[in-house]
Amino acid sequence: MGLSWLRYKRASEVIQQMHRKRINRYLEYWNGIAPRSHQEYYERWLFAFMSIRTMWRDNVKLFEAIRLLPTEFTEEQLRQCLIENRSGMINNRTRGIWNFHRDFWENPVAWYPSLGEPVSECRDRLIERIFGMGIAKVSFVMEMAFPSTCDIVCIDVHLARLYGLRDPYERRMTPTAYRRIEEHWTQHCQDRDIPAAIARHVYWDHVQGQGSTSYWSHVFEKAA
Repeated sequence: MGLSWLRYKRASEVIQQMHRKRINRYLEYWNGIAPRSHQEYYERWLFAFMSIRTMWRDNVKLFEAIRLLPTEFTEEQLRQCLIENRSGMINNRTRGIWNFHRDFWENPVAWYPSLGEPVSECRDRLIERIFGMGIAKVSFVMEMAFPSTCDIVCIDVHLARLYGLRDPYERRMTPTAYRRIEEHWTQHCQDRDIPAAIARHVYWDHVQGQGSTSYWSHVFEKAA
């Protein structure tokens, strides 16, 4: 219990120590590159698919490669793109992206929060709909799409370690543990009037020694 309490206390302190000026700068940037079309929203999902078990440099490279596919690409073209760019997890990634691609363009509106639906409920609904992407990555999409109103957080490896989970990739985080951490993070962010997603970006970049997310999020800047 002591370790758990200390870890939660440390996470609270991390949020409390975030500078308002930096928060505002991040928020302005992310609101500026938030998707404004179905295509841009669709691309946030592709980016998240490419982030699964991938370091950020490879994530960017893979995303830029798949972005070059024809609008009406085939499943085989998708597979070949993933193979040629050594994406790993070829079968699962192909199946997940292909199923999502067809389902999304059949009815894009179904992939957004409906009127009055919190982002958290939309996230949970879409987890049941998509193949090959769990709670953390669907949360990542929501963060990128709705940076100022997202009431959830992507618990990535750095955030998991902050809460005392040493190897979240090797030891699968239980849904209960995920939601407990998420509730703590979002509540403390709310207490400081900081969007939970923005706080996570700030913390991630602090760990990476970066002053902005643009070292990877630049892939969305041109469209914005």
